[in-house]
Amino acid sequence: MSGGAAGRIAALNGELTLSFLTRIAARYHLGIRDVLAAVTDVGGLQNLTGMLYPDSEIHLNAQARDRVAALCHVPQHVLE
Repeated sequence: MSGGAAGRIAALNGELTLSFLTRIAARYHLGIRDVLAAVTDVGGLQNLTGMLYPDSEIHLNAQARDRVAALCHVPQHVLE
């Protein structure tokens, strides 16, 4: 996925990571699991397990955070 379709997307103050990624998914016309699979891909394998609920919080590793920052055209430190 490239960042061109989404333009610049920033997280809202206090927004949960899952909520933010859901907004990114909507901007790309994808499901949340599709975005999660893309940002958590490790060597061609998806690194995603568990159930997602609207109030779930997820934690991304540095590589996944870099991919999210690239999708949003926002530096990683802004997304923190």
